Amino acid sequence: MQKHDILPLILILASFFLAFAYYDSVPDDMAIHFDASGHPEEFVHKSVGLVLVPVIGIIVFLLLRFLPLFATDTDRKQLLHMSRIIYGLAMFILFFFLFVQVFIIASNTGYRVSVSLFSIPLAILFGYLGWVMPKLERNYFIGLRFPWTLADNENWVLTHRFSRYLFLSASLFILSSLYFTTYGIWLIIVPIILTLFVSAAYSYKLYRKTHSGIVKTKSRSARKKR
Repeated sequence: MQKHDILPLILILASFFLAFAYYDSVPDDMAIHFDASGHPEEFVHKSVGLVLVPVIGIIVFLLLRFLPLFATDTDRKQLLHMSRIIYGLAMFILFFFLFVQVFIIASNTGYRVSVSLFSIPLAILFGYLGWVMPKLERNYFIGLRFPWTLADNENWVLTHRFSRYLFLSASLFILSSLYFTTYGIWLIIVPIILTLFVSAAYSYKLYRKTHSGIVKTKSRSARKKR
């Protein structure tokens, strides 16, 4: 284990600690899924519900931690260059899972917790993604992996530079759902969908522009040969 693995391990252990500390406090059948209004929809036995989030956290962390092992030689170099970004992403995800664990336990021990609070870690995550977008190098694992960005490095760079403003804007809209609770769920879902859709449309537009330029150049060369 390396030094930078200590903090992620602490977050995972904190989730497990909460599970064991509140095992006797939650009902045998505990809620693990809630609707937009905070009403429980799905229940499982507490032996599963309390460890579900920490276990998922471990899996996600291990996948991100050892991601280069599953990559090709080219992608491995790119991922190693982005190791700090990947580490930051892992930390944000583990913080989010810890937040989910606290929310689930609080909701099952009599506390009334608003689902809108999820907008805080989600907004922070989108803000972080917006900050790192221009720093991501082309790879098949992390980033906006559209067919056009993966096929062309310039398309990748320009799309990620453009999308950073979309992710940052989305984070502000998501955070605003704390205050505009009537439209809270829409202020979360719509910005996320629009961010991905507009990013994809921009990438495709770049592809069409580049592709049409190549086709025109080939057409002119063919005419000259004739």
